[in-house]
Amino acid sequence: MTAMEKRAGSESTSPASGPEDAPEEVTEEVTGEVTGEVTVTTQRVLVALDRSPHSYAALRAAAQLAATLRAELHGLYVEDAQLLRLCNSPFSREVSVLTATVRPLRSVEIERKLQVMAAELRRQLAYAAAEAQVQWSFHVRRGGVEQELLAEAENALLLGLGRTNQFARRGVGSTARRLARMGSRPLLLLGQREDFRGPLTLVYTGSAGAKRALTLTAQLAQQSTQPLTILLVADAEQAETMHSEVAEQLQSFTVPPNLVTIDAAEDQTSIIKNITGALVLPGDYVELLAEVEGPVLLVP
Repeated sequence: MTAMEKRAGSESTSPASGPEDAPEEVTEEVTGEVTGEVTVTTQRVLVALDRSPHSYAALRAAAQLAATLRAELHGLYVEDAQLLRLCNSPFSREVSVLTATVRPLRSVEIERKLQVMAAELRRQLAYAAAEAQVQWSFHVRRGGVEQELLAEAENALLLGLGRTNQFARRGVGSTARRLARMGSRPLLLLGQREDFRGPLTLVYTGSAGAKRALTLTAQLAQQSTQPLTILLVADAEQAETMHSEVAEQLQSFTVPPNLVTIDAAEDQTSIIKNITGALVLPGDYVELLAEVEGPVLLVP
C-alpha cells in the first residue's frame, strides 16, 4: 500500500479525449500524453468537484479557462473525513429522504456511495475536458475539505469552486468564504448556469492584488479576444497616476482596454453589483462576494 493509498487519495489522468477513452488505471503521477493540437503543459487549473449544480458550472468554466491559459485541468474530489468519523459513532443515524426511515449510519455504505460519487465526478470532468480539448487529471483526497483544497491550490494557477452547495440557492457558501479569505491563489466562483465568458471587467485599486489581477485579466482578454473594461478606483489626485500605471503594465499585451475612473468616495458596491459579464476583483473586495451575483474571479 502506497502512502497515497493510506491517505485514501487516488489520481487518474488522460489526454484530451472523450470520456469513453479515459484510462481506468489509478496512478500517482500525471503522465498522460496529449494528442491532436493540445499543448503539453505542467500548469494547472484546479477545480473542486462535488455533486452541486454550482460545482458543475465551475467545472465547465475551469475547463474553458484551462484551454485559454493553455493549462491542464486538475479535478479534486475531497471525501469529508468528518462524515466518515461519524460512521464509527454508535449514535449516528441515517434518515431516508423518501420514506423517513431511520437506520444506523454504516461506514461500508458510505464508502460505497463515495466511490459511486467519485466515478460520476470523474466522468463529468472527462466530458468537460473533452469539450474544451485540454489535458486533465482526477484526484481523490480524504480529509478536511478546505485544508485539502488549500494545499492542492498552492501548485495551481487558480482554483475553481461552486459559489455554494447543493442545498443553497443564493449567496456564497461557508467553504467558498473561508477559501476566499485564506487562499493565496486566484479563486473562481460560479453559480448554477453561469460561465466565465462575455466582457471582462476588472476593478483596479492599485494594490498588489490588483496588479496581479491586471496581469491575469489582460492575459485572459488577449488569449480569448474578450473585450476588457478596467474600473480605476481613485480620487481626482490619483487618477492620472493610476492611468499611467495601468498603461505601463499593459505594454506587453495587445489588449485595448476601456478605462473608466470611479471616484473612490462613490458607492462602489452598487456599481460593482450592476456589472454584467465576468468580473475580476482584487482581494480588497473579498467582503463583497456575498453581494455580487454572477461569475467572479477573486485575486489575492
